[in-house]
Amino acid sequence: MNDDLQKQYEVLEAEKATLSTDDKFRLTVIEQEQAKIKAQLDEQDRLQRQAEEVATVSLPQDYDALWGVEGANAEITALLQQVKEYDFAISNDELATASQAWAEERAALAGQVADLQAANGKLTADKEAAEAQAKQDRNDMRTAQEQLVEAELKRDNAVKFMEEAQAEAEQARADRDKAVAEVSGLKGQIDELEAQVAQYKKKAGAGFGGGLKLTSTIKAESDEEKQAKAERERVEQLNRSLQRFSVTPLPLPPSIGTFNPPAAYVEAAASTEETEPAATDERFYQAETAELADGLDAEHMGDEAERATAEGSTLEAKVAALAERIAAVEAFVGL
Repeated sequence: MNDDLQKQYEVLEAEKATLSTDDKFRLTVIEQEQAKIKAQLDEQDRLQRQAEEVATVSLPQDYDALWGVEGANAEITALLQQVKEYDFAISNDELATASQAWAEERAALAGQVADLQAANGKLTADKEAAEAQAKQDRNDMRTAQEQLVEAELKRDNAVKFMEEAQAEAEQARADRDKAVAEVSGLKGQIDELEAQVAQYKKKAGAGFGGGLKLTSTIKAESDEEKQAKAERERVEQLNRSLQRFSVTPLPLPPSIGTFNPPAAYVEAAASTEETEPAATDERFYQAETAELADGLDAEHMGDEAERATAEGSTLEAKVAALAERIAAVEAFVGL
């Protein structure tokens, strides 16, 4: 019997040596089987020792010879063996009871250990799941914060863009209103110039009895010079208005009494040359110069009617040039 149990123990030990530390379940089963076999071997060894002790009872002296009774040694030996057997039986029963109680307690403890291991595994899994969820929550929160910052930035940019658009719209409306006012003023000046042209034509048709009279040495400003000066100032005012819309300014008429163009006229001509001067402006300047020369000659010739006609033609040219500028301004502002 002991040999069979010993062989079983050795077989389990050999199988245990082939397993790795990852095979925890099989290792546990083998260790439990080996513990049972070892307990059986120990129990058999103990019973074997008890049997040998009972069988080898020795008496301290020869009672047959001491008492003179034959068989006294055998009777005393038998009694001692019975006592030993009884004592071993009681001890075995106590050991069996204690072993059973210990086995039951061990089984209960093993169940508790299993429950604790299962609970520990569940708690470990719950902990890992909670950590993963917390990590995901942190990532979600960081993503939400980034999206919030991006949304706030987009909102600020949209508000800024809207404010800029509103400011640009307000400025565009102001520019449009200003342009409308400028165009209205220019149209009024055109009407005034057209009225002057009509007046010159009317005077020319009637023979122009009294009109512009010039001498080679003008000392006092005449009415005609005042009128020419006012006309020059109106053209300068128009040029200032046209300059705000980046439109080519009108050339200034020359001052009466000289053939040299004034400094302002030279500056205006220079600015028009820098921004593609119109051919009509150069012709207009030449017409103005020729008209002024003809006017001075007419003073000596006394041909006032012809001079009036030339002046009317000059104003017509001015009106035509001014109308072109106004059309450019209207196209610029989208009227």
